[in-house]
Amino acid sequence: MYLQNLTTEKLKTKLNDIILNKIYTCKKCSSKCVWMSKIKFKLIYSWRSCKNKQNALENSIFFNSKLKLDEILSIIGLWAHNISTNNIALILQISRQSVSKVLRKKGDKLVTNYYCNLPKLGGENIIVEIDESKFRKRKYNRRHHVEGVWVFGIVERTTQRKILLFPVK
Repeated sequence: MYLQNLTTEKLKTKLNDIILNKIYTCKKCSSKCVWMSKIKFKLIYSWRSCKNKQNALENSIFFNSKLKLDEILSIIGLWAHNISTNNIALILQISRQSVSKVLRKKGDKLVTNYYCNLPKLGGENIIVEIDESKFRKRKYNRRHHVEGVWVFGIVERTTQRKILLFPVK
């Protein structure tokens, strides 16, 4: 339990550093933001004619959550230690559905971030192969139709053999 609390404290400190030290600008008038409430992460814009307000946690897994920031960080910390969803719900005394929702939101953000930061393949004098394939389980009964999964792949023809695979939806 000590390790989990230590991890949660480190996460909370890092998150506060990232959120509170970031310079925010208005989406409408591009003026600099001023903190209205650091406890609720509310921002107000310094340009008086704008009068626009925004939450600093917008577009994050913490936005519009009924759970406290500490609870969300504890869920992520326990999940990082390979504790099951049911056990996390029991430890934190939160419903299993709430734990699953937080982890699903976290997963969606990670997938988006992953696809945005993929390495670049190819370049000058580097050959790249592009191919697509369909994978499915073979069935012996011909009347039983089995749907497969299309996979799009890119392979770099170098000694490093970099590869990227994407399931096609």
